[in-house]
Order: sequence, then structure tokens, then C-alpha cells
Amino acid sequence: MMRLQRKMSQLLIVDIQDKVLAPISGGKELVQNASRLIKAAKLLKVPVTVSEQAPKEHGHTAAALRRELAGDAAVLAKMHFSCLHDEALRSHFEETRDTGRGQIVIAGIEAHVSVAQTALDMIVDGYEVFVAADAVGARNAARRDLALARLRQCGAHIVDGETVIWEWLEKAGTAEFTELQPLFK
Repeated sequence: MMRLQRKMSQLLIVDIQDKVLAPISGGKELVQNASRLIKAAKLLKVPVTVSEQAPKEHGHTAAALRRELAGDAAVLAKMHFSCLHDEALRSHFEETRDTGRGQIVIAGIEAHVSVAQTALDMIVDGYEVFVAADAVGARNAARRDLALARLRQCGAHIVDGETVIWEWLEKAGTAEFTELQPLFK
């Protein structure tokens, strides 16, 4: 397909948890960009899934994102780094894909661990993967950049969150466009 279609998309927020976020390079901006994606997804009725890596140890999704989600997402704990190696998450994604949503937009941390392993497994499983680079981070910016380069080489589309939202919107002049326009100022 190559271009995002909102009716074919789902959004995955990977492990953006309070206890893991503190040492992330550019963490504040990452949360802002992930929040913007969540707002758009909710308004445009794009399903949102949130993974939490070992939440008993690492805490839950960052408070700013939890407020934005307000119960409108599937939040699933995992122990594997790849979301697809966790049976509950795999089943959830497969059920969502069965409704015609084979495009997945990924935001999260860490780029070279859970984000990369999830994206690579999804590519192998036939998903069309879009990684929102401005909503992906790591403790070290170089690791993030290497992970994004690798994912691009392996077939993921590396985009930014604003591109995702514009492609989901498709046109100006709609009520959704008017409501989301403040996100870009």
C-alpha cells in the first residue's frame, strides 16, 4: 500500500512507562508526539493498543499518555520484548488485522529493543509497518538512529507523527481537520 489509510491502520504505543522514560533521550518530546498520535487516532477511530513491559517492575504507561487514552485503548502487559511473542498481544493484533487493519503505526521505547523487535516480527508476519520516528526513543540517540536505519532497511516505513496524522486525515475542510489542526501549531 505504501500510504497510510485510517480505515486500514492501528496505532501501537510500546512501553512508554514512567519508570523507563526518565533516561530516554528526548523523552519529553517523545511523549508529546505520542500524545498527539493518540489524540488523532481516537478522533479518527483508529484502534490504539498499548504495551507495558513488566509493569510490576517498570510501572505503567506514562501518566500524560494514560490521561490522553482515558480508557480508549487495549493496554496489555508483556514480558517478551517483541509484542508478537506475547500471546495476548499477538491475538489482539491478529483480530484487529482481521477487520482490515493491516497497517500498524508504532511509537515507543526503546527503539533498538522492544520497538525494533516488534516491528521486525510484524514485517515478517505481513503487517505494513510505519515507525513514527519522532515518537520513538532510546537512552542513547545513536542507538535510536541505528535502530531506525535498520528498520528502514528491513522494510519499515520511517515517518514522523505529523505525516501519519495528515495521511489519516486525507483532506482539509472536515470537522476532524478543524479539530486536529491545533495539534500542528
